[in-house]
Amino acid sequence: MNKWGAIGTILLSITMFAACTNTVTTNTEDPIGINKNLSQKDSLPRQIIVGADTVHYTIQLTYELDEKDQDYTQNDITKILFAFPEIDSFSETRIKDSINIIIQNLLLGDVVGELRYESVESRILEFMTDYKENKKEMLEFQLPSGNWVFEMKIDVLLNRPSLLSLRVSQLEFTGGAHANSWTNYLTIDLETGKVLRLEELFIDNFEEQLLTISEAAFRRTVNLDADTSLVETHYEFATGAFMLPPNFSVGAKGLHFYYNPYDLGPFALGVISFDIPYREILSIIDTTVLLLEPFEEET
Repeated sequence: MNKWGAIGTILLSITMFAACTNTVTTNTEDPIGINKNLSQKDSLPRQIIVGADTVHYTIQLTYELDEKDQDYTQNDITKILFAFPEIDSFSETRIKDSINIIIQNLLLGDVVGELRYESVESRILEFMTDYKENKKEMLEFQLPSGNWVFEMKIDVLLNRPSLLSLRVSQLEFTGGAHANSWTNYLTIDLETGKVLRLEELFIDNFEEQLLTISEAAFRRTVNLDADTSLVETHYEFATGAFMLPPNFSVGAKGLHFYYNPYDLGPFALGVISFDIPYREILSIIDTTVLLLEPFEEET
C-alpha cells in the first residue's frame, strides 16, 4: 500500500510591514526619486527599491514515495514531490488570488506550460500508476527496473514592495542515460498580479542596446573574445547571431538570464547563465515598472 507523504506546511516568518494601501502613487517626472543630481549618482549601482516584504506566504510540501521508501530527502528512491509557496495574505485579495492561480497553473501544467492535470493529487496518482505499470512490464521481460523521480520546487527569489520573483526548478527521471532538469523564472507585478514580459521592463527601442550588452556578458561567461564568430562555436543560436534566452529573472540588483540544458546545444554544455547589473542598462529601463534606487556597494 502506498504511503502518502505528509502534506506539510513549513511556515516562513515573513512579516508584512508595508504595502498597506491599495494603490501606488508615482511621480511621472521623477518616479523613483533618483533623477536629481545625476552627475553625482550616475556611477552608483541600482537595486529594486527596498522595503518590508509585502507578500506573506507559507511553503507547502506534498509528496508520495514508493512503498519501500521512508525518507523523501533520499536521492536513490522513487518519488514525486512538490514544494511551493502559498500566498496567505496581501493588501489586495485579487492580487493574492492571482498569484496563487499562477502557482497552481505551474503545478498542474506539462513541460510546455499547458494545463494537463486537475489537481496535484491526480498528477501524483498518474505518476505512481505509470511507474508501477512500467515496473511490472520490466519484471515480465526480466529486465531491471530503476527508480522514477519527479520534483518541482518553486522558490521565492525576490519579495519587494513592487515585485515577486519566482524560480521553478524541475527534475524528472523515468529511465535513460540521465535525468532531465530545467528551470524557469517568473516575475509578478504586485500592482497588477500579472507575470511581466521582458519587453515590459524597458522603454521603446531597447532591443539593440540590450542585445549588445547581453552578448558581451555572455561572451565573458563562456570565455569567448569579441572577434570570435558565434557560428564557429558549439553554441547553436538559431539565426547564427546572439539571442537572449526566454528565461530571465528580475533580481535585487540586476537581471539574470538563463539557458537551460539543450537551449544552446547538446546536454554536455549544461546550464549557461549571466547577470546584467541595472547600472549597465539604466538608460533603457522603464523606471515606472522597475522601481530602482541607488545604493553604495560594500568595500
